[in-house]
Amino acid sequence: MISSSVGRLLLAAWAVAGLACWVSQTPFVTAEISAKDDFVKTDKMSFKLGKKPFLFQGFNAYQLPEGAGDWGPVGKLMVQDILKKAQSHGLTVLRTFAFAGRLKQNALLTGPGEYNEKMLEALDFVLDEAAKHDIRVVLVLESYWN
Repeated sequence: MISSSVGRLLLAAWAVAGLACWVSQTPFVTAEISAKDDFVKTDKMSFKLGKKPFLFQGFNAYQLPEGAGDWGPVGKLMVQDILKKAQSHGLTVLRTFAFAGRLKQNALLTGPGEYNEKMLEALDFVLDEAAKHDIRVVLVLESYWN
């Protein structure tokens, strides 16, 4: 159990980190990847983007849609910061969850024909931010971990 003073300290640290991320944001930019862009495809033992070889460095960040949808403005700043840093390190492919993950309240599909608008908007935010940083996305649709 976390004491109330430690909890307040963690909350303050989180708020300062969020403010620092917000202050460091770059001006609005349009997405680099457009609807006209080719999908990455396989060609025997290699990947191709259009007619060019596609070499990539990828990373996992399963929490991005959950952060963008459930953590308020700080979550969106976290998404922007992670993608900005990923691009600066030369990462070009993100693998993230497109399902509820740990919290069922974050499911995209809540019942037959029923969608969670908040989480669809969060996923859209992540995809748009990834495009702005020229990062392609692999969406994981389900987990069979257990």
